[in-house]
Amino acid sequence: MRNWWFRIGTIAAISAVWGANPSLSGWTEGKRHGYQDLQSGADIAWLALRPSASAAKAASPPVPLIVADTGPTGPTPAASAGNFLADVPEGAAEEQFTDLLKRPGVRIERIVSDGQASPPGFWYDQGWDEWVLVVSGSAGLQIEGEAERRLKPGDYILLPAHTRHRVNWTDPDRPTVWLAVHIGEAN
Repeated sequence: MRNWWFRIGTIAAISAVWGANPSLSGWTEGKRHGYQDLQSGADIAWLALRPSASAAKAASPPVPLIVADTGPTGPTPAASAGNFLADVPEGAAEEQFTDLLKRPGVRIERIVSDGQASPPGFWYDQGWDEWVLVVSGSAGLQIEGEAERRLKPGDYILLPAHTRHRVNWTDPDRPTVWLAVHIGEAN
């Protein structure tokens, strides 16, 4: 059964909106979902609505009106922007990991490698999907049981959960900049 998601604002506002909105006749409350915006610190909440059992059997279930948008508890989050390739460290002794966006179930990060590789015998085995794109530099990615893949700028790969993999090498002459999207990771 299809859920309709509505941005409510604060988690506390869900109950107030639900109890005071007559346009919700024929609907039942589904999952409540909340998170904290990393930039503004505001609490944001979403409410899933689904047709009640009787409405779902109707030929044309009711479509809810816009429920409410009370806004976050703090200042309204501003759009965020930046330059992905700005301030790329060069010659760092360790890889640099920078979260660019973090939401429930999704994390986007910039990784900068400067000649680093996975330790000998080490394999990543993550419990979530990871999609990676090489933006600059190059790297040798090894998936267990497969030949090494040489990744260059523009190359991307989806690594499903529990795909054992390792980085055999990264460009020793210039930074290798990766865009990584983690999907399904518990934040």
